Amino acid sequence: MKKSFIVLALLNCGVSFSQFKTKLLESSSIFGGVGFTSYNKLNVSSFDISTYQITGLNSVNPTNNEGRLLMNIDKNLSMSFPNIHLGYDLNLYTPIHVQSEFSMSLNDKTNCTQLTFGGSYEFNYKKKKKLTFSLIGQVAFTTGSVYLGKTDSISGYDASFEIESKTFKADQEIKSEVKGTSYLLSLRPTYKINKRLSVYMEGGFRYSQLKKSTFTIGEYSFSSTQDYFVESGSNVTNLSNLPKLIFQAPFIQFGLIWKIKEFVPRDH
Repeated sequence: MKKSFIVLALLNCGVSFSQFKTKLLESSSIFGGVGFTSYNKLNVSSFDISTYQITGLNSVNPTNNEGRLLMNIDKNLSMSFPNIHLGYDLNLYTPIHVQSEFSMSLNDKTNCTQLTFGGSYEFNYKKKKKLTFSLIGQVAFTTGSVYLGKTDSISGYDASFEIESKTFKADQEIKSEVKGTSYLLSLRPTYKINKRLSVYMEGGFRYSQLKKSTFTIGEYSFSSTQDYFVESGSNVTNLSNLPKLIFQAPFIQFGLIWKIKEFVPRDH
């Protein structure tokens, strides 16, 4: 009797799992495509690198052979670049969906990857079944490097010098290693081509605040301020902190949605 009960329980679990698996497949889709995003760097201003502690200030004595370079960030306040993305969508209960998505930038200077989780609310346009809209909210975890600009020479100062065995010169790339959380809000119109295939366009807005910035100048990385990082100008005011990056910008994406299995209404 006991063995029969165990067998029946296992069979019931097997049936339940099979039904759950079927419903999961009926409610699942994969999607992917290309997108274009940009960022505006807020609360980030240019600063200088100076040899003033070694040579003395040129502004105090013109014979002082001070080396100084401008970390020219202000000229590069915004940038746009393409990306590719691939995601999974689960229809929990019409019209509520949840999604996860992986995206990667396609840019030779800015290289970021992003893992996104979120949910959406789907509604029809005037009861037209082929055209639907989804209001999407997401949280993303971002990591990578962002191009900020280049070092520029300053008139009257040496444009190539060495500090603590580090060589600085004009035209070196300035990047920031980034790691932090992004928040995204978007609207996605979707057009159904057939029972399984749809096309979509998604437009929205992204806001990112990074907890900590690591600046890379040429081949040298800095996670904290150094005595030779100073505010721009002839006098010396040491930076108390490296600039913190805050990004906010619109984005747009295009792609295809493929239902893993043809959807079966839940009340059937």
